[in-house]
Amino acid sequence: YNVDQIGNISETEGYNVFLNGNSTQILSVDGLPINASQDILLDAFMMNLLPYLPQDCMSTLDVFTGYEDHILLVKDDASDYYVPSFGVETLATMCPGEAYAVFLSGASDMSFTYPTGGLASSYNDEMIQSYKARAHSNSVVETGESHLVLITNVIGEMNVGDQLRTYANGSLVGSINIVQEHIDGIYPIDLVAVGSVDLSMYGGPVLPGYIAGDVIELAYFSDGMEYKVKADLSDNQYGNLVEMSFGTMTISNDGMNPTEFGITTNYPNPFNPST
Repeated sequence: YNVDQIGNISETEGYNVFLNGNSTQILSVDGLPINASQDILLDAFMMNLLPYLPQDCMSTLDVFTGYEDHILLVKDDASDYYVPSFGVETLATMCPGEAYAVFLSGASDMSFTYPTGGLASSYNDEMIQSYKARAHSNSVVETGESHLVLITNVIGEMNVGDQLRTYANGSLVGSINIVQEHIDGIYPIDLVAVGSVDLSMYGGPVLPGYIAGDVIELAYFSDGMEYKVKADLSDNQYGNLVEMSFGTMTISNDGMNPTEFGITTNYPNPFNPST
């Protein structure tokens, strides 16, 4: 489909690109480096696509130093997040060749400028990569669309190795492994749900995931059994404007869905000598 409603490409904008095949592609752009110190306008009440202008990678914390009170969340297309108000940072570094979705926390637009002289922090990156390797399970294929569910407080028993899962219309769309940092309160539970992408109108596929407006369904998995979860979230539907919900949850003692089946001996059986 030769459809083009964009017109000119701006150096201060980011753009979503979806490939029509299953192979990774490399896009090269020739020319002089962009002036990384120019102002970029970020609009309130919308998900801005912020292009990364510096020529070297930089720590996400350094990039947004001084802007923390104005930033609600930053995310990339691999569903890594930076949410300063909740202390969530799985997006350790920002690098050339990428664009990042940014949502402001206030009602006013903001002029943003990249800092100069910042370097990526390997120490911070190692900590975050260690946490992600243990907590984020990658149980669902990423589509580039995602919704972050932040659980800041849990009522009920949690154990390392358990798993919190999220569903949409009965289909699994995300999960996270419970690690010691969750139990100790160092990190909130940052469960990422994967959204569906429908490219059928362009002759492409329909990728699985939640559809905007689907209800968030949480379940807690422990020792082969899923348990009901009662969640009190800021928004109980996927795909809201911010693409994030936060709140608390209570884990029920009642099992919800059997995940294993088997046959065991009869016990106790006081009425018959044999079965």
